[in-house]
Amino acid sequence: YDTRNSYVLKNINFELKKPDKILLYGETGAGKSTFVEILLGLLKPTKGRVEVENHDINLNFKEWTKNIGYIPQKVTLIDGSLLSNIAFGIEKENINKKLLDEAIGLAELDKFIKKLPDGLETNVGEFGSKLSGGQIQRIGIARAIYRNPEILILDEATNALDEDTEQKVISNLLTKFKDKIMI
Repeated sequence: YDTRNSYVLKNINFELKKPDKILLYGETGAGKSTFVEILLGLLKPTKGRVEVENHDINLNFKEWTKNIGYIPQKVTLIDGSLLSNIAFGIEKENINKKLLDEAIGLAELDKFIKKLPDGLETNVGEFGSKLSGGQIQRIGIARAIYRNPEILILDEATNALDEDTEQKVISNLLTKFKDKIMI
């Protein structure tokens, strides 16, 4: 950051290959979120670069992001249906029902949705105002799963879930992404 005289991350060099699973941990300010933002291509490194198959991700950012599923700590929802929030940006007629059902199940949303009178057409309210924090997080998880990415990045993505649901979701993700990269 411009306000610092020293780098939080220095001389980082590593390689990820399928089916690697890595866990970033450290105290506040250690650079975990900065690392993820650089990996996502949201921040450009001051020195060096992030490469995938010898190509700088910042030179083909749009293609790079197609491979990433990112679940942030704070999921942002649009004022629309559950369906439009899970299959975000996909026209209704182009939604893959099989992927949708899988994403809903793996995010442990199926029982919740079945209880709703309008099911997937239920409006979530502005920023998910009609939902709990855990329901919002599970929608974010389903959204990432629906995209079927090659790399799944979770940033404290289960912190609003109860312990039992968290264990189920993590187990589901590890099974679904057993042949892919998870961070």
